[in-house]
Amino acid sequence: MTLKSTICLTVLGRERPGIVAAITGVLLDSDCNIRDSTMTLLSGEFAMMLIVELPQGMSPRALERALFEVQRRFDLTVATKRLDSDEAFMPRPNPKTVWSITIYGGDRKGIVHHVAALLARKGMSILKLKTRVISSLEGAGLVSIRALSHPRVDKEQVRRE
Repeated sequence: MTLKSTICLTVLGRERPGIVAAITGVLLDSDCNIRDSTMTLLSGEFAMMLIVELPQGMSPRALERALFEVQRRFDLTVATKRLDSDEAFMPRPNPKTVWSITIYGGDRKGIVHHVAALLARKGMSILKLKTRVISSLEGAGLVSIRALSHPRVDKEQVRRE
């Protein structure tokens, strides 16, 4: 008996109406189940990641073939990565250990790297990262991070650093 596969599907391209509908239509027609997804636009560029459970017997390569026409029509880059069972069924974080970090101030090179490096040194994982330069405020920037922390990490020490 063939087991179901779980993949990470990544879709990149210039934003155009109908991309999400076209991709999810192929997934529906292929009997795939979307288990988790995120999508965003950055300066007119479309980016979407989905965790997809393939139907029994379907390979990631077969899904790539099914997506080919949508990929061609919208000029997209599509990639799949097979996930092993540990990756596919990663447990949800404990809400007590998820931090929301917001940094607002003048835009400077390296802010994201310095914060990410500090969190890594503390053993924290970044769950979500969003940055924005607010042009109407003459170079003001906003960094928003959701991070997973061990309960013993000292918030005040991280704030000072």
